[in-house]
Amino acid sequence: MVGGKKMKTLSVTTTEAKFEITEAPSVKLSGMKLYFDIGIPSNHKLMTTGLSMVPKFTGIDVSVGSKAGTVVTATIIGVGKFTKDVSLVDSTNKAFC
Repeated sequence: MVGGKKMKTLSVTTTEAKFEITEAPSVKLSGMKLYFDIGIPSNHKLMTTGLSMVPKFTGIDVSVGSKAGTVVTATIIGVGKFTKDVSLVDSTNKAFC
């Protein structure tokens, strides 16, 4: 659970579990709870330190605008809707949005 909400399980193997994290409050996740239907696996401890998500740019869509401006929609995995201080930059590291 993240923020009191159950997250979707994408896959589980003997060494890895992948979850879809939605509506993350920020890139730093803390206070998460991971539940196993059979308890904690032997020789493993509960995760107590939290995780950090690394933002990954996956796409951009530019809608034709008007005199008022153009709508730019960036798809970035690992950025929550409450994440602050996010900028789109060009190849010279200059912010353009």
